[in-house]
Amino acid sequence: MPAILRTVGGLATKVIGPNGVVSAYDTKSDLTGRNIVVPFGLDAQVQWLAGQVSRQAEYFVPGRVRPGRADNATIIRRRYLERLDGRAPDILDERAEEIFVDCDGVRGVVDFRVDPVRAAESVRDLLPELAGVACAFAGSSKAGRDELVRGKYLFSLEEPMTMAALRAWGRDANLRAGHAVVDPSLYKPTQPTYLARPLFVDGAVDPMPERVLRLGGEDRPIVLPEPAAVLRFTPRVGPPLPSGQGWRTHLDDIGSLGARWREPLLKAAGAFAREHASPEAAMVAAEAAWDGWLGGWLQSRASSAEAAVRAGEPGWTMPSRDYDRRHWVEMVRDCARRDQGSIKTITGRRSTLFGGR
Repeated sequence: MPAILRTVGGLATKVIGPNGVVSAYDTKSDLTGRNIVVPFGLDAQVQWLAGQVSRQAEYFVPGRVRPGRADNATIIRRRYLERLDGRAPDILDERAEEIFVDCDGVRGVVDFRVDPVRAAESVRDLLPELAGVACAFAGSSKAGRDELVRGKYLFSLEEPMTMAALRAWGRDANLRAGHAVVDPSLYKPTQPTYLARPLFVDGAVDPMPERVLRLGGEDRPIVLPEPAAVLRFTPRVGPPLPSGQGWRTHLDDIGSLGARWREPLLKAAGAFAREHASPEAAMVAAEAAWDGWLGGWLQSRASSAEAAVRAGEPGWTMPSRDYDRRHWVEMVRDCARRDQGSIKTITGRRSTLFGGR
């Protein structure tokens, strides 16, 4: 059972003016939440998705709100969405029965602006497990601004799957396609899936007035294949990744196709910062984590990725330069000071970690 989170006094969408984005998603306001049941069947899903597109203060997460918090009135603090302090997080892991497949910037057989349905169907059909399956499609905030397909496909699963299994499938799907088609980072309990239509101001015109599309095909659940063994990455040397939830889950994507190096580490830093009460405490903990295992683990990851690249194994990338302890601590500090765990907290200045990619 997934959930809908609602910002208290903010927007869960972008504000767009004639010259581009005026403001991005609100990542500071507190939230309320409610668990939902995504309807089954194409007609019902198209109707449900159209309703969500119109709700500009709400977004979807794959996890469920824990008991006692899911009344759409109780305030949920962002820093408590996921926590490792011995107390239950407000968003719990959940097996998915329906999934969104996020494709952002993939080229279809035709220009999306000319024939959005045909373009979206052609990108869906790049993956055999999705090909020919009828589904609802919601355009992203950038949809319709260029020729590329940018949006989220909604599918029902034949069998419920864990978040970890879905991330593994997403990485494997990109490997099989030979390029990034889907975003595997979407499959984490607290990961936002923004569905709402952008707010267009000062005369800006929506290039995709019909945000929800009905894609043709067979109306049935999908069956996702077992991921290829090559993506079950195990460092050749150094300590294994410690078990746990929260910020560690972002490290699974480091070096893999579509995720690269910089973005997963930035997300990990943001999630790490949320688990501590102050920037000072976060910095002390960040230093301890680096010295205790993270520095060695990342070095091991880099060595393994380099060996894979030299051996011609597809799907792996190398950092453009060596990383160091100082930049990790600075990323955590910056996120903690802004009291938010989004990658957008530090995009104002390019980090030199991994060459600032």
